Amino acid sequence: MLPSPPSSPDFLAPKRLFKPVPIFVSREKGRETRHNLFLKKVRRGREDKIIKSRGGEDEMMRLIFVSEQKRWEATQARAAATISTIYEEEEFEVEETQDYELPYHASGIDEDDDFDQLIEREGEELEDMLSQLDLDFDHAVIDDSIKE
Repeated sequence: MLPSPPSSPDFLAPKRLFKPVPIFVSREKGRETRHNLFLKKVRRGREDKIIKSRGGEDEMMRLIFVSEQKRWEATQARAAATISTIYEEEEFEVEETQDYELPYHASGIDEDDDFDQLIEREGEELEDMLSQLDLDFDHAVIDDSIKE
């Protein structure tokens, strides 16, 4: 008894794929495409040599990263300069209070004076100011009584 033939036509399928027949290409076009491929290969080789002479792709990427990071830091610093902080506001308040302390410096208080002397001088100035206010008030009261 002979073996029966296979039921499916698998034996008729080709074992490998065949390349389709190329469309007729003119000699000029074929030469031009080969020439362009050759030039691209030469360009790539030249670019690779330039990259290697500069330290390779890793070095180029590091330089790009560093330059981008510096640019980002500069923009962040510019943005931060426009935002006032709590410390700057406190410094501004300190500067304002220092403006009011100018008469003390003008009156001859040195930094070497003791704290007690400073308090005495401030007390004397306060008494002088109050006495001037009392005099001004007395004059105002007298002027008001005369007008009435």
